[in-house]
Formats: sequence, structure tokens, C-alpha cells
Amino acid sequence: MRHILWALSLIAIMGVSLPATACSVFNYHDGDTLMIGRNLDWLPDTPGQVWFEPGEDGDYGVMLFGCDGNGFAQGGMNDQGLVLGAATIPEIEVLDEPEKLTMYYDFWPDVLKTCSTVEEALDTIDLYNLASLPNIYAVAHFLITDASGTSAIIEANHQILGEGDHQMMTNFAITDPEAGYYPCGRYEYLEEFYASEEEMTEDRFITAIEDISGTVWGGFTVYSLYYDLNKMEVSLYPLVA
Repeated sequence: MRHILWALSLIAIMGVSLPATACSVFNYHDGDTLMIGRNLDWLPDTPGQVWFEPGEDGDYGVMLFGCDGNGFAQGGMNDQGLVLGAATIPEIEVLDEPEKLTMYYDFWPDVLKTCSTVEEALDTIDLYNLASLPNIYAVAHFLITDASGTSAIIEANHQILGEGDHQMMTNFAITDPEAGYYPCGRYEYLEEFYASEEEMTEDRFITAIEDISGTVWGGFTVYSLYYDLNKMEVSLYPLVA
């Protein structure tokens, strides 16, 4: 299994309570640089979780992130550089496809264990009926990125491939913005961030992660993540109120 360096950093930002809907996931790649940012925002004093599952019997090793002690992986990375980040959205319709396999709770850890690319992950999720687990797939979307810079958002029955040098999502449905949480100031911040002609450095990218954390926007961020896929490093930023 390829060695992964896990770098840990710590920042402290003052904040107050906010609604749970303030997560963000975004990436940037230019052929030389591949970075991913992620804020997991939830209720104040929510405990964060991080756990490792080593690769066995041909599976990839994974690092998983969650919160609230429920063991549900809301994101993570495998030793091939495939990265996942999830965020809540207002409830949207999921097409029932009963001819497909029944979806299950621990699906995404299994994707990270068995898939090395976005293409493989999309092919895998396409085998399943997302409506068979509506309490997840009707109210959340997922951004996946691989070590080549390819990315896609999984939202209900839609697979939205990344274009250009970045892809991003917050808490409104990309395919149905009018469902709620739109317009989103954090998303608008990211649009200006990417449109700027300023050089895209690591420091600037990390500043963007901090600037759109829920803690800064009037709530609570359980943790923030910065992935540098060129180095196969992940920096974890626990934020405290």
C-alpha cells in the first residue's frame, strides 16, 4: 500500500451557533497542483471522528471522517488518492430504479476501498437504486475527486462531471437550486475566488477553506480538511468555538 503522510495542523476561530447547513467541498487542479478543501459544519460541540481501515484482501487502505459518534463516513480518502466529501441539501426527488441493487449505509467506505478513480466510482454507484436509501440520497450530495484531477458531484440520479480547473458545492442542490439554501454566500465567495487572476497558492487555498467555514459564517465547524494530492497529504484543522 502506498504510504500516505497525514499532516495535522490546528487553528482556533471564534464562532456562535448556526443551522447545520454550512458544509463546503471544493477542488483545484492545473496539471501541476491538485488541492481539495472541505468544511464539515454541524451543531455546536459536535464531536468529530477520524478512523483508518487498512487495505486487506486487495482492498485499498482508507482514512475516513465523520461526526457525532454515529460511525457514518461523511468523507475520506484512499491510498490511491480518491477523495470523497459530502454535504447536506434540501430534500429533492430521487428516481426509484427498483431493477438496480439496494443501496446500503456503508456504501461510500466500500467505494473508497475498491475504486481508484472517479470513473470507477461512478460506474459503481450507477449499479444501485439510490431511492432505496432516501434518508441519505434525497438530502445529501457528494463530490469525488481522484489523483488525476477528475471530479464529479453525485446528486440524486445525476452525475455532474467537473469542467475546467475546479468543481465546488455547498448546501444547495446543483440540479435544483430553487429547492432551497440558494443563493449561497459561501458559494458566491468561491466563484469570486476561482475567477480571480491571483496566483493559486497553497496558502491562498487554505485561506479560502478558513474563510467559508461555518464558524466564520456564524456557526460551528466540526473540522476542516486540506488535501494535497501531489504529496498525498491531508491536513486536519479542528475548529473550536
